[in-house]
Amino acid sequence: MDDKSLLSMSYPEDAKPLEVQDVAADRVEIYSKLAPKLKSGTVKGVLCDQDGVKVQHIVHSDNGKVEVVVIEEACKIMLDDLSPTQMVEYKFEDTGFMLGWMGEDAAASYRSAKFKAWKEMVDKPNCEAAFRRILQAGVVTRLYDTVALPTPPEQADKYIVTNEETGKKINIPHEVSEMRVWDAEAGSYKAFSAHLDGAPQPDEKEQFWGNLIAEQREKHGDELIDKILASK
Repeated sequence: MDDKSLLSMSYPEDAKPLEVQDVAADRVEIYSKLAPKLKSGTVKGVLCDQDGVKVQHIVHSDNGKVEVVVIEEACKIMLDDLSPTQMVEYKFEDTGFMLGWMGEDAAASYRSAKFKAWKEMVDKPNCEAAFRRILQAGVVTRLYDTVALPTPPEQADKYIVTNEETGKKINIPHEVSEMRVWDAEAGSYKAFSAHLDGAPQPDEKEQFWGNLIAEQREKHGDELIDKILASK
């Protein structure tokens, strides 16, 4: 897999190859979670120009087979096929970075709607169990999504409750702690703001939360709200 052959290959969306690049081992490890073939063989990056936008494509070689790595329907929002380098990465407080199932544009679009969705969960809870867990978790200000930004399987049960009447499983928002995306032109990661549009800033959270709890007391009474908050 020499540079000349890599620069003569065809790439998705007729992207024009510009430069062959090394891919750091820690990045390969992240990508291999969705593309297990990367755990063996040789991995290279190829910087491409795709309609005026720089994209780094990942090329894998093993036992004489050379192929461009594309994750099919990598974006669960827009159903686009993407290079692993075009997918956002996210982490929770107690995990390392993982590939999210969406691209940067889709994440930005989702960011504009998810705070409203969380607020509706508070105002119109599906059941008491969900209402209790949502209030106990506190205000959500960063991106969350069970499909595009899934919780690791070993932690998933912490963010699922069961509707006592229907038996239906309900997902509780698990907000990320940090997000980033690979900047192909700069050759480094850039931060992606996970802060939800319309959500309070850090110095506004206490006042927002106090107002929200006051609203819930008016709707549900002090006894229920005190009981929920006391069991955090």
